[in-house]
Amino acid sequence: MSAPVSVLFVSHSLGPGGSERQLAALSRALDRTRFRAHAATVVDGCRAEEMRSDGIAVIDLPLRSYFGPSTLQAARALRNYIDRHEIKLVHTFDYSLSLFGVAVARSCGIAALSSQRFFMDSVPIKYRPVVLAAHWLAHGVVVNSEALRRYVHEQCKYPLHRINLCPNGIDARVFYPGNRARLGLMAECPLVVGSVSVLRKEKNLGHLIAAFARVRPSVPAAKLLIVGSGPEEEQLKDQAVRLGLQDACVFLPSTADVAPALRSIDIFVSPSLTEGMPNGVIEAMACGCMVIASRTGGTPELITHGVHGLLAHPNDLDDLVFQLRNAIDDLEGRQRMAAAAAHRAAAEFSILTAARRLEEIYKRYLGASAGGG
Repeated sequence: MSAPVSVLFVSHSLGPGGSERQLAALSRALDRTRFRAHAATVVDGCRAEEMRSDGIAVIDLPLRSYFGPSTLQAARALRNYIDRHEIKLVHTFDYSLSLFGVAVARSCGIAALSSQRFFMDSVPIKYRPVVLAAHWLAHGVVVNSEALRRYVHEQCKYPLHRINLCPNGIDARVFYPGNRARLGLMAECPLVVGSVSVLRKEKNLGHLIAAFARVRPSVPAAKLLIVGSGPEEEQLKDQAVRLGLQDACVFLPSTADVAPALRSIDIFVSPSLTEGMPNGVIEAMACGCMVIASRTGGTPELITHGVHGLLAHPNDLDDLVFQLRNAIDDLEGRQRMAAAAAHRAAAEFSILTAARRLEEIYKRYLGASAGGG
């Protein structure tokens, strides 16, 4: 039997974010008789700890900026690691390190894959040329939704045959319906509306707070739970106070273990302005939440409106309020859609399915067989 092929994931951070959680889960789900996963990161975190505890080597890169002595130092460190561990393929997983990781891989003469997990309007302007340069320097690009596959081909003019689709997956041992156990202060609450995400502008959580304020008079005992940290946190808390929701809105910081929070939510709302393939939506579906999400990016690939949840027009507050009222008023429909969503998440979006798909992509760029190097 051939020895497992060593592959290296490169990501700026391995903290609690959705993409980081996806990287960690994929690296741990790869078939270890065929692949040996490694990872390199600039910002260590909880996902790095998980990976190390599962026997995956994670190195810290001494990179401080693209334009300084640390760039050459980090590139030498990564080249040495690739040579020493006989890495055969590098897969960059985020935009900030995409060009760096691909360039180092190409300089070593090995396969290089970049990723497009978000639409460009979610990428800081200064990084957009970097992402495009990484794609063209790489042997191929991995996307997580059909919407992004079309986008990279049509808007970025990238060859379709070099775009590889690998939808996100969830670990069914972690994300499952279970009991609707409430967190902390919400123990006796009859209805919890909520969201779990990094608190960034594109997540548009101000719309969720505004929508909840409009429906709350019909369900005065309901609570709004927002789990996450980020640059919009203080603004969102101030908005909740201005709307008189200080006693109804519960904010909890980002956590590595989001499943208990999801299982405390009855109606999960994702009002994002843009999404590639939202991890939070898949995880909420798997945990038995009834989901309302913006009709954007790859989200309609997860949810058929009225079957697995409800879709609202992006940035349309009236429509979000309408869908939220429908979900609150229709308990039977809410339970039916939550059950259908949980079944679909488990059947079609498991981490094992995603890992097998990623292995096929890797084989394509490594040669006819994974053991062939």
